[in-house]
Amino acid sequence: MEKLKKLIFLMALTLVSVASQAQISQEIINVLHKSQAAMENPAGVEMDMNVKAGLAVFSMTTYVTTYSKGDKSLARISLKILGREAKSEVGCDGKQEWKYKPRIKAGDVDRQDTLYITPVKGKSKGDYTIDFGLDKEYKKATMKEKDGRYEITFTEPRDSEMPKKTIMRINKSNYHFYEIESKGGGVSMRMTATKIKFGVSDDLFKLDLKKYPGAVVVRK
Repeated sequence: MEKLKKLIFLMALTLVSVASQAQISQEIINVLHKSQAAMENPAGVEMDMNVKAGLAVFSMTTYVTTYSKGDKSLARISLKILGREAKSEVGCDGKQEWKYKPRIKAGDVDRQDTLYITPVKGKSKGDYTIDFGLDKEYKKATMKEKDGRYEITFTEPRDSEMPKKTIMRINKSNYHFYEIESKGGGVSMRMTATKIKFGVSDDLFKLDLKKYPGAVVVRK
């Protein structure tokens, strides 16, 4: 009898532990899965985004166009800094990745336009890839409907390097991604989709060195 009581007690503790950890509802997980499925069109996805990042005394807006199709991806980034427009690029054709980084200042002799090329190791995940697996990165999440969108707020990150709070907004009508916003450590970031188009040519993901005249090529 004593062993049975101890077993029941241990089972009760296990149930309490599981209940305390499962603080993200299945409804939220379902919305994330539906949005991910809608944004992984086999014909490919083209998306224009505004990315606003800021510190307490500094803010910057970057304009990004992303293309994705299967294991291929491309991001073209444009921003204005020091009075000059700078354009960079990050791509992956499934076998190799590349990053094109231009000089920031026209008279900067210590830095040249550079194209870094590396073989793909594992599954590539770019800086502008939308993470629909946030339910695995955070312990808690709440959801509400606002302005025709699902607004999901994630808190209590499992990793200390993750933002303390992340908000994802998804269009309710078609489950298309609309916006993600994160805050933590005095830094804020907001990525907003301004246009989404389906259908991307495979030729877009081919690395052509002729597109980067004068750039130093670094292979790793």
